[in-house]
Amino acid sequence: MGMSEVHLRQGTRYNRLAIASLALAGLAVIGTIFAGVAVIAVFAVGAGHVALNQIKLVGERGRGWLSRPWEPATPSPPPRSSPPSTPP
Repeated sequence: MGMSEVHLRQGTRYNRLAIASLALAGLAVIGTIFAGVAVIAVFAVGAGHVALNQIKLVGERGRGWLSRPWEPATPSPPPRSSPPSTPP
């Protein structure tokens, strides 16, 4: 069992799109301060919404990094499983 398999089982892998959204938001702040242009903020918001959906579905980490920095990170809930199908 490789190291990546262990991380996936424990749910300790961070969502890459959440990281990209955070980076884009920082870039948007810098762009607004220096150039007065915040167009990249649209991409940060879009990436953030998609990342939150992925985190909910897959069970990855990355939700609430900046919402409560004084509290320790809590593990994400396990991924949702599809309900069992019943024959008609």
